[in-house]
Amino acid sequence: MEKIVIAGLSLLVAGTMLTGCMKMEDSIVVNSDGSCALSGEISIEKDTVVKTYSDITGTGGGPIVEGLITSTLQQQGFTLVTVDGKEYYKISSDAIRGAVPEAGDGKCDSILDFYKYLSKNLGGILQQSENNVVSLSETSAVLKMPANESAIKDALNNTGNIANAANIPGAADSSTANAILDNIDSEKILESLKGATVTYNITFPTKIKEVSSNVTVSEDEKTVSMTFPVITDKAYEEYAYCENDIPIEGVLNGITYNSAVTVSIPEGITATLNGSPVTGNSVQCDKTGTYNFKLSDGNTTTETLCFMVDKTGPVFARQKNSDKMEFSDFYSNNKALLGNGYIAVYDAEGSIKNIKVDGTSVLSGVAAMNVNENTDKSSMASSYIVYSLDIKSLKEGSHSISATDILGNESTGEFIIDNTKPTVKGVKNGKTYKKAVKITVSDKYGIKSVKLNGKTVKTGTKVSKNGSYTLKVTDNAGNVQTVKFKVKK
Repeated sequence: MEKIVIAGLSLLVAGTMLTGCMKMEDSIVVNSDGSCALSGEISIEKDTVVKTYSDITGTGGGPIVEGLITSTLQQQGFTLVTVDGKEYYKISSDAIRGAVPEAGDGKCDSILDFYKYLSKNLGGILQQSENNVVSLSETSAVLKMPANESAIKDALNNTGNIANAANIPGAADSSTANAILDNIDSEKILESLKGATVTYNITFPTKIKEVSSNVTVSEDEKTVSMTFPVITDKAYEEYAYCENDIPIEGVLNGITYNSAVTVSIPEGITATLNGSPVTGNSVQCDKTGTYNFKLSDGNTTTETLCFMVDKTGPVFARQKNSDKMEFSDFYSNNKALLGNGYIAVYDAEGSIKNIKVDGTSVLSGVAAMNVNENTDKSSMASSYIVYSLDIKSLKEGSHSISATDILGNESTGEFIIDNTKPTVKGVKNGKTYKKAVKITVSDKYGIKSVKLNGKTVKTGTKVSKNGSYTLKVTDNAGNVQTVKFKVKK
């Protein structure tokens, strides 16, 4: 029985997440210099956990199963607590970090690091939009959530890719999602999700002067609490501004924009952008990348404004090995000529929505997913997903490729698959010639190099001296033709 419980743990946890009855609570303490500390916990109703497990495994309930579930979850860092008369399994962020060290320690040195932290814990994905954002600075917080009930309902009615629909590495695979959804009616999931909530507690270094109607403020007027339902049929917008907030128009912290934006800086405020001084009170941000403003009122208040602009489509590159993040130019010699390996497709500012080859989507199935650390240290995105398209599955000849990122930016290209070795005339492998020979080489898509006993030669080269020879001809796609012969006059 214990082996059954442990084997079903991943289904159990994923299942209870899908079936709601959760209370999630995140706490953020922001300092005046932008550094912050994050902590949180997740509480899942015990009765729901037991029922979900019973539905999935068919083992039934009872005290023995409940005891084994409790014991197993405690080994994973969960504790059993009572909240408002109900029993919950609770796990804190410290326990999660202990089990998953790469999740980080919950401490950020700056507001930019805060967004990197969010990005890291979302598998590199951080495309917060104007109606779905956690926007934080040293003196303000704006949290928006759109109506999502219809979208979640559609997802539940289209089972098979629920767990990995967002293309997040480490998400439960589709077989896990199917196992859960096959056992639980989607309407029941939808109904129970309506009881799940997430609460943000944000503590600022100075007092709060303005909040929205649904926000609770602490007695010392420095901490706000904002609670949202996980699933809702209406949009939410909650905010809190401190008494020393610097009002900025045109953008919000943490958003990725897919078009140019203009930042309006108030009179009397000095600013730097990515470390360089800003002149004037208006800055147009129209190039792809992260914009990190530092604002100051000249007294005690400094504030960070950090956002991304992504107007460019995904990148195509050559990749030798799907396990190594080593890329080379896709258009070497002005041609995308490929003989083996992979086509890497990625977007350093965000995530890929679709990849098509010859008009057919290959995002799932053919494309392998990897995570590459973002080498742009100033970027809000900590990493990005690389899709490695194995070209062995493609026929020789010309192909078209297109890719769209989550913001709708598209890239298109053409490439040629060439698996045919170069043609060699004048000599044959294993032959011995009693007279001088003339070597000619050709290839439909061009020759990269011709080497005879390791030395570079040209097509049309004559060989008259006695000896053993190895001819190695490489075409522009990397295909190699090797011919060994002898001259013995």
